[in-house]
Amino acid sequence: MSILLLLFLLSGLDTLQLRTIFHEPYLAGVRPGFTSFSPDQERIYFTWNDSSKTDRHTYSVAIDGRNLQYHDEAPEARAVVSPDNRYWVFIINDDLWINGPMYDEPQLLLESEYSITSIHWLDDNRTILFIMDGNVWSFRLDPASLRQITKRDLSDRDHINLHIISVSGDGRFIVLQESDTSGHLEILFPEYVDTFVKDGKSRRGQALTAVYLWDSATQKAHPLFDGEWAVSNHSISPSGNYLAIDRIDHTMKTSGNSPIRPHYCP
Repeated sequence: MSILLLLFLLSGLDTLQLRTIFHEPYLAGVRPGFTSFSPDQERIYFTWNDSSKTDRHTYSVAIDGRNLQYHDEAPEARAVVSPDNRYWVFIINDDLWINGPMYDEPQLLLESEYSITSIHWLDDNRTILFIMDGNVWSFRLDPASLRQITKRDLSDRDHINLHIISVSGDGRFIVLQESDTSGHLEILFPEYVDTFVKDGKSRRGQALTAVYLWDSATQKAHPLFDGEWAVSNHSISPSGNYLAIDRIDHTMKTSGNSPIRPHYCP
């Protein structure tokens, strides 16, 4: 009887089938994914699943490889550090927080009902630029002050996203990327839940990208290029005179990487 039971159990286990090889827990395990150094440069954050499953969690380890820690939440893993390394800012529940060696604990800078993204420090170590509610804003430390820089039309905010590509050191020139996904199509597909099927859907397509230079002194936007492009790398010179952008079209057949010197820059 025990032999028949063993044969029955083994007959349903075929480790050469793809669904078995890729079934959780994964036979090969899950490779840790590097996230960032901690702002104080004493720890390394990474994502991992110690049970070889798909869902990743955040961990950190000291730079000597010891003291592994699990984090339910790790907002400072995504912190943006000031050029002089004295401050770092990060997001908790859409609010902007700051920390640093001079603080005993993180301090709340700005409460927001909108998501804050694309955080950049200026070279003065006192000014932060970011995207909030579809526009560029600046926040200055000591004394604290908030200022709206751009005033865009937000009638189609569900499909148009704004991202800060780069900023000149003094903050005069801001390179912005606008992605328009209004042309995406809604794709319907089945989702399998155990032995049942439910409706699934997602919006997919190629976004229209527009990149332009915002001059804070003149309060004007200067278009650089637009179309079905993806921007893979970029940099603006500290003086703001030159901008280099590595772009590629969605078919990956045409690319360009060249410095651009707008005529209105000094």
